Amino acid sequence: MKFCVALLITTVCLFWTCLHKPGGSLDYELVVKPYPSLLLEVGGGEEGNYKRRMQQGEFPNWLINNNYTVLAHGSLESKTQPWEYVRSATLLFVLIGWLITILLTCIRVFKVLNKYLN
Repeated sequence: MKFCVALLITTVCLFWTCLHKPGGSLDYELVVKPYPSLLLEVGGGEEGNYKRRMQQGEFPNWLINNNYTVLAHGSLESKTQPWEYVRSATLLFVLIGWLITILLTCIRVFKVLNKYLN
């Protein structure tokens, strides 16, 4: 059960990413990608550099083709938005959840091995 919950929340987290705006802007958006990936933040930087990186294919296709859905907006200059707390808490939950799941699985395996070895 714990494994399924950790897997479900991990999948949700892998669909989210923060998209930073180019041109020295401190604005960013929480977006949903069309497929899961380990990319948790993308974009940003000086506008010319951003365009060069875009043309060189350093960004994923979903970003180049604007194939994403914006969920929320934020800025480093404004106060922290509620969705930022939810995203951080979810990422932390995933990390702790996987650690607990792995630990409990290892404990079970060691108990079974100990039972068969004795």
